[in-house]
Amino acid sequence: METLYDASVYPDTVLKTIWGAGNLGVAIANWWMLGWPERVSKLLTQRIYEDEFHRQLSQMEEILARTADTDYFSPGGGHNVGLQPGATKLVEGIPGNEVEISYPRITSS
Repeated sequence: METLYDASVYPDTVLKTIWGAGNLGVAIANWWMLGWPERVSKLLTQRIYEDEFHRQLSQMEEILARTADTDYFSPGGGHNVGLQPGATKLVEGIPGNEVEISYPRITSS
């Protein structure tokens, strides 16, 4: 599991919420704390951190669910992503207007 940055600032109930959301929850909490520490402090003081956290978590889960075929982008997914030589071909576009795209093969292990 990811390390939670500055865990000592969170009350126990908030810590349980963050840890309960797994790596994604820790990633969100770290993103907030590192980017907007004053906002985090304000949310904690107003006792609305958990509400906002759940809202962000739901949005991220929805995005990840819609992009399940791109799981190598998910935080803390445990994947070692790399590019292998040798492009694969992909045909996409509006019917009758297809284009051929060459791209490196992406692997995860």
